[in-house]
Amino acid sequence: MLISDLYQSSVWLNQVTEFRHQLHARPCLSGEEAETVALISDFLMPTAPDRVVPLVSGTGIAFVYKGSRPGIRLLLRADTDALPIQEVNVFEYKSRVHAVSHKCGHDGHTAMLAGLVPFLKKGDFPGEVVLLFQPAEEVGLGASAVIADPAFQSITPDFVAGLHNLPGYPTGNILLREGAFTAASEGITIHLDGKTAHAAYPETGLSPALALAQLLTGFEGMKNPVPDTSEFHLVTVIYARLGTPAFGTAPGDAIIAATLRTFSNQGIDSLKSRLLSLANEVAGRHGLVAGVSFNDPFRATLSDPAMVMAASEAAKASGCKVVMMQEPFRWSEDFGQFTERWPGVFAGLGAGMNHAALHTPDYDFPDELIPIGMTFWENLVSQILK
Repeated sequence: MLISDLYQSSVWLNQVTEFRHQLHARPCLSGEEAETVALISDFLMPTAPDRVVPLVSGTGIAFVYKGSRPGIRLLLRADTDALPIQEVNVFEYKSRVHAVSHKCGHDGHTAMLAGLVPFLKKGDFPGEVVLLFQPAEEVGLGASAVIADPAFQSITPDFVAGLHNLPGYPTGNILLREGAFTAASEGITIHLDGKTAHAAYPETGLSPALALAQLLTGFEGMKNPVPDTSEFHLVTVIYARLGTPAFGTAPGDAIIAATLRTFSNQGIDSLKSRLLSLANEVAGRHGLVAGVSFNDPFRATLSDPAMVMAASEAAKASGCKVVMMQEPFRWSEDFGQFTERWPGVFAGLGAGMNHAALHTPDYDFPDELIPIGMTFWENLVSQILK
């Protein structure tokens, strides 16, 4: 790795690593990141940013650093929220919050982005760099909330960039892809309301049993798991319930919930429309009332070809191997809210072939990625703002 001289300093690298450990020990759930914002502010305010922009009622924050001459505005984003998972690790900086921990590496993302500041303070670039620390990525609501905040208008970007650590790939590899990097996804919940009856006289009620079975079959029929960006769509049933386990009662209600995934925003919108029509059609056929709700919306994260080229050059300048992905990831990232509006790039950062998987109790962000990530960010800023 060609780690930047700015990050070779054991003093600064130790400070950033310690900052990551502080974040890890004091995790905050989605929408509750005020303490995380306070830690970030304590770390970055001494660097005298040119502007500080609080966002989303204090659960998000942006720091603006100006270059030495006029130019475009580049926004770099790190997610900050933790997960409702009990940590099993026993190291000194383990989570101090019961059943809450950083199991997706957002503490590392935040630390790497904050660690870029020595380069930004040199000001050897045109334009502005915005370091955005975004809440509520895990529930798909943070990016849209940030963009909708009136304060965000003062930092509206020309270009955007983000990254995520990826266990299962060699340490320091940079994964890129033109077009869709991660899938669009959304949850659907369908309530079917009929009428209960005595189990001896079910004909006097209105059971949703057949309707539920037809919806399950219909959901299966809408799958096309072939990993082609234009045709892939996936419907995964995650929950289904019919009535209650009372043997004297015929059911009068049912619930089915599923997660929808496609590799395009148009695809997810079309799939939602088809499922809504199916729910109403099936319910109407059986004289039931259907209530449909959608949850956890994620837009597809899209990478602009020119930005991918810049990221590839930045990775090479950082001594990182570039891996051009053939297919998008099926998981989702709410950074897609940004790339739907502005040209951007999203990168994966290999966290080690045998590293614990994301969202598992024994995961911990690898500290060895911190100088690699900071160097990649520095070179990406140089590539885009040159």
